[in-house]
This record gives sequence, structure tokens and C-alpha cells, in this order.
Amino acid sequence: MYPKNSTGGGGTLATPPSNMEIGVYNTIPDTTPGAPTTSNTKIIEFSKEYKPPPGFIVGLNFLDFDNSHSLRIKPAIHAVISKQAVVSLSSWNNTVQYNSGLSWFLYPSDDTNFKKGSWSTKDPRAQKEITFDKEYPELPTIVVFFSTLALDKSAHTRVAVFPTDITTKGFKINVETWSEIKLEEVGVTWLALPTMRPGLMAGTFSTLDVRPAEPAQLNTQGVAEFTKPFPKGAKVFLGLNYIDVDKSAHTRIRLSTSNVTERQMDWHIDSWGDTTLRAAGAAYIVIDG
Repeated sequence: MYPKNSTGGGGTLATPPSNMEIGVYNTIPDTTPGAPTTSNTKIIEFSKEYKPPPGFIVGLNFLDFDNSHSLRIKPAIHAVISKQAVVSLSSWNNTVQYNSGLSWFLYPSDDTNFKKGSWSTKDPRAQKEITFDKEYPELPTIVVFFSTLALDKSAHTRVAVFPTDITTKGFKINVETWSEIKLEEVGVTWLALPTMRPGLMAGTFSTLDVRPAEPAQLNTQGVAEFTKPFPKGAKVFLGLNYIDVDKSAHTRIRLSTSNVTERQMDWHIDSWGDTTLRAAGAAYIVIDG
């Protein structure tokens, strides 16, 4: 059970674009089925050499965790050099992780129209104001997604991250939980993108776009229409930004895409087994070829 839109073995693109790449990595090849894992590391090989080394971000796209212990997962970047990056997916304490996965996005580090950052909080409802080091000439596109999840097993898994108050000078990151959730920590990665750049766009989708949270469903899909064409073949980054899963069973979520064309894609948010998936959502980035 893993995303259908893999862009190559070990997360390497089959068709290289000029200065951006997207790929995936998951722990399935490195683990024994049904056996818990704690930390898995992968070297991502880029399609070409970049000088200077590129900008690089990762986001969660796959979770398979036992509900007998708290959910704890962190996708990390350990090194980025001209031809490769080192990433990992790690849990800690007594968390029972069966598998997890991430998407990665590579972009030119010397392009000041790309800005990134991260923030974490232990507060169940929190907001952080972000100020750009240089004002954008036009309103940028902002994507935010989980970079750390640490949620107590005694309550449902319910947390969302999203941006508000976007201007040319900055924006606000919001973390929200609800019901009786007990939050250990939530980390957020954010990326600001040039909105009018050809061959690049970003957006969000959620199960709530096409159905209510009740009754829960294992499989949900919808259509995301692109705001510009991608004639060379769209490649899609997916990063989880919203979860509402019942504590009565394991937390299992898979993000994927299908039928990706020049103008749109079908998105999928799926679970399996006895998981009660009320709702989930993701941020996405699309590049051309």
C-alpha cells in the first residue's frame, strides 16, 4: 500500500527537468512485512549535478502505525550536496511504526523566489507569523505540511496545519487540533513559491472537498485542476497537512495521484484494514517534466 505516482526507484526521476525534481521514498523495501521499524535512511540520487547544491524539502505521504503506542514520526534531511541528498524516516520511544513514506522536492537554491522554513509547537492551537527576508513583487503561493508528528495514543489523531494572512511580506502558520487530542509536538515545513512561474504551481486537496467526515471511508478521490498547463508531463509532490483518524485502530494513510495530464490530476487519500479515516488532506506542488 504505497503511492501510485512513484517517479522512479528510490525516488529518482526517470525524465529530468531543467532545475526542479520531484520523487518519493518509502520504507517498504527496507523492512520486513509486519515487523516494526524505528529509523530508515536513504540516499536520493539526483538526475544531474547541481552547483550550488539545490534547495530540498520533504513531506509525509504515507503512514502505517500501530495504535498500541503513540504516533511519532519525523522525515528528516541529513545532507544535500550537488548530486544527492540523504533523508530518513524515524520514530522514537515506544512507537510502533510498520512503514512510512515521503515525497521530496528539489529546486534551485540560488533562486530567491523560493523561500522555505520550519517551525514546531507543543501547543494544541498555535500560530506563528513568518516574515520574508525580502518582499515578493507579487503575492506568492504558500504550501505547508507536517515535518513532525507526535500524538498521544489516548486520543484520536486530529491535527491540521495551514497558512493564513498571506501577503508579499509574509504569512501566518496555523496548527489546530480538536476534541480531546493530546499533542506532544507538531512540526511544520513551509515553502513560498513564485505564483506566476511557468511550469510550477501548488495547491491543496482534502477528503472534505468531496465528502463529509462522517461516515468514515477508507478510500476517497477527487480531481485537482491545474491553473496552468504542464505539456512536458506533470510531476507531483504530496505532503500531508491534515489528519482525522479514530484511535480505535491503526493510523494508516496513503496519498497518491493517478491520471495526471497536462491540465489536471486525480488525487487519492486511502486507508486500509480497520482504520477509521474520517478525513485527511494534503498540500501539493506540480512541476513540468
